[in-house]
Amino acid sequence: MDQALIKKYIRNCFLQYAHNQTSIPVGDEDYKDLIQQVEQIRKQQPSLEVHEIVHDVVYEYLTV
Repeated sequence: MDQALIKKYIRNCFLQYAHNQTSIPVGDEDYKDLIQQVEQIRKQQPSLEVHEIVHDVVYEYLTV
């Protein structure tokens, strides 16, 4: 899957968690890590929807 699309899903997920464009707490390195996590989970569990995976990964990022 295109990494730019996954990044967009991640950004939109942060916006759903009450962040705005300027308050998203993620830098370029964090985006790369989050994208890699999403891709890894997607390979391990291809039956899951990408949106589900992104929400799980972002939730874990925000709660750790």
